[in-house]
Amino acid sequence: MQGGAPDAKNVLILFHYPAPVVDPAYVDLIESLLRARVPGQVNFYIEHMEATRVEDKDYQQNLTDSLRNTYAGRKLDLVMLSGYPSLDLVLSHRNELFPGVPIVYFSLETRKIAGQTWPGITGVTETQDVKAVTDLALRLHPDTDTVAIITGKSDIETFWLGELHSELLHYRNKVKEVDLLDLPTDQILQRVDQLPPKTIVFLNFSHGNQFNLRLECGMFLPRSDSVSPLIASFPINVWDTGQLQALNRAVETKSSH
Repeated sequence: MQGGAPDAKNVLILFHYPAPVVDPAYVDLIESLLRARVPGQVNFYIEHMEATRVEDKDYQQNLTDSLRNTYAGRKLDLVMLSGYPSLDLVLSHRNELFPGVPIVYFSLETRKIAGQTWPGITGVTETQDVKAVTDLALRLHPDTDTVAIITGKSDIETFWLGELHSELLHYRNKVKEVDLLDLPTDQILQRVDQLPPKTIVFLNFSHGNQFNLRLECGMFLPRSDSVSPLIASFPINVWDTGQLQALNRAVETKSSH
């Protein structure tokens, strides 16, 4: 791997979701903010992982080997980690990957690390307001009688499912909860089509799985314009049943052609 100026700073950013999901403007913003604060040349290297596979030991080891081999000849001055799965990976393999390199994390839920600290690692956390998102969805759809949650079973997805369950307990006398857990895309679409009309659907997949679901369906799931600005940075995205059933019909129409 070739470098730039000898005194240049080398920064690696590891995102916890696949490349197609990462907004290039977001990456540009991170790079420009850092360059504005560091004199001289700054070289950025971008890597991605699949958050929902981090608990797979083979995937974790293969990713670790790949990162170690890729950056074996590169002096890194800083590693930036997006999200808890990337932090978890590096904590498990730090001596193999980035011994002695300062590490900064971001886009990480405060409750997920609960005040934990590690030498040479710092960062910023954020608190996602599950209650506000749930309240907003039900306020925008006051006749809702069912809430469906589409999610996987990875550690990070299980965490958010637990947060959602806690908030929905406040509405247990008003809505019925339906959990669609770790289903393939065709079964998700089939089950969504069977949901009652007054249903709100929470898509509680990680970024990577949201992308895979949309990709396998042949189109992106439509968002409600009235909701998405408020929850754009929240791991849980909300659609009503009509939108998802419309998606299903569109997919079937596309398949018939």
